[in-house]
Amino acid sequence: GIHGHPEGTTAGTRAMLQAAEAAILGIPAREYAASHPELAVALAKWGDA
Repeated sequence: GIHGHPEGTTAGTRAMLQAAEAAILGIPAREYAASHPELAVALAKWGDA
């Protein structure tokens, strides 16, 4: 979650917002993460289930 992000709460918040943006835009999370490092770190830790 937001507070458990390896790079801290701020990065966790960014990752959550990036995931929401990807969903709104209809872009797969893994694809969106290629240009959004906070999301990439979150997906590496928790996956994209």
